[in-house]
Amino acid sequence: MKKTFGKLALAALLSFVPLSSASAYSYSIDYASTLDSQSILTTTVAGAIVYDFDNLTPTYSGQGTVVTGNNTGRWAEPGLTDGTKYFVAPDSGTGGTATITFSQKNSYLGLYWGSIDSYNHIVFYNGTQLLFSIGGTDVTNPVAANGNQGDTGTNKYVNIYASDFVFDRIDIQSVGANAFELDNLSVKPVPEPATMLLFGTGIAGLAGIARRRKTN
Repeated sequence: MKKTFGKLALAALLSFVPLSSASAYSYSIDYASTLDSQSILTTTVAGAIVYDFDNLTPTYSGQGTVVTGNNTGRWAEPGLTDGTKYFVAPDSGTGGTATITFSQKNSYLGLYWGSIDSYNHIVFYNGTQLLFSIGGTDVTNPVAANGNQGDTGTNKYVNIYASDFVFDRIDIQSVGANAFELDNLSVKPVPEPATMLLFGTGIAGLAGIARRRKTN
């Protein structure tokens, strides 16, 4: 995908996605889609880091790779076929997992999710703690998650907002079949605790100075 933001000439759906009763975490999803070649999708979230796989690629391991073009029967360019690089998992076989790790904790994940299939999943972790997973069927309703690379319902920019957790790792899974294709992966770091402490100390210091000036 080209890595510039264009006008979103599409309908955007905002919905709360309940987790299973076994999970203590909550999140919300919104998404937008278009196959208009003049409107390339990326994040609109302020402060997000965008991994475009051309100029910036996250740290990854496992059964994933950065590719261009199409590989018949294995993967296809996400929706908007402009010839630039994108990420795919697995990189061989009939299913597998790629792990993407981040150097910071994040509260937001965005991605252009191409030809969404019901067997595509994103699994979220905080360190070694498994949080939850989101599947293709969570983001295509009411369209079936059938991997149609020419349908706006199965090619869209998906935003996932954490409500009460942070994550620093995701697994990109395609279970039992090929493949999970994505581009313009975005995350938004949360402030470091030390930074927040320093900020709080600075505010307290300024308040103290203001009080002393007022009493002098």
